Amino acid sequence: MKIKNLKFVTPAKRSSNPMEQWSHDCRRMTKTRNCSAGFTLIEMVITILVFSILVVTIVGIFIQAVRIERRAVLAQQIQENAMYVLESITKEIRVSEIVDQDSPNCVATDITLDHPINGTIIYGLSSDGLGNIERQDGSMTVLNSSVTQFTRFNFCVTGSGTSDNKSAKVTILMSLKNRAGPEQLSVNLQTTVVSRDITTEFQNP
Repeated sequence: MKIKNLKFVTPAKRSSNPMEQWSHDCRRMTKTRNCSAGFTLIEMVITILVFSILVVTIVGIFIQAVRIERRAVLAQQIQENAMYVLESITKEIRVSEIVDQDSPNCVATDITLDHPINGTIIYGLSSDGLGNIERQDGSMTVLNSSVTQFTRFNFCVTGSGTSDNKSAKVTILMSLKNRAGPEQLSVNLQTTVVSRDITTEFQNP
């Protein structure tokens, strides 16, 4: 048996330079693209555009979250200060005598209390235009903080006549806002409290 035309194929010699070998292999695998080329200008522009959109979106979400958090903190400060002022006033109205101060149309801007321990106390909105709630009992005290400004402070008083034989009922209406900040937040509050002359109760058990 004879074997004719037998040829031995010598394997291609590989380059010792990895980059040259990669370029040679790549050109052999594909003929449609230059393998030694990097990103094209269009690819770079698209990449930068997508990255910019992502950055703008993330930054916008972060700024919005910070703004919401600041608004919530500011609203909490205003509400806490309003509740403190209301609680301070209603606590003394409950135990004080209120005489001849009926204002059913809620036009009264101050109220005078005859407190059984502290004597005469007057609550009202400051007349200097600064929007402070003042308490006067011989000395003047500002109840609200420097963060808030009261734009409305009125009293609806009924049953305070000497011949009414009723307990005075006081409704407090107030509106306040923050003094400074990038945006204005307003809070409106209303509460009603009944005055009880505890001195009379002790004298007539």
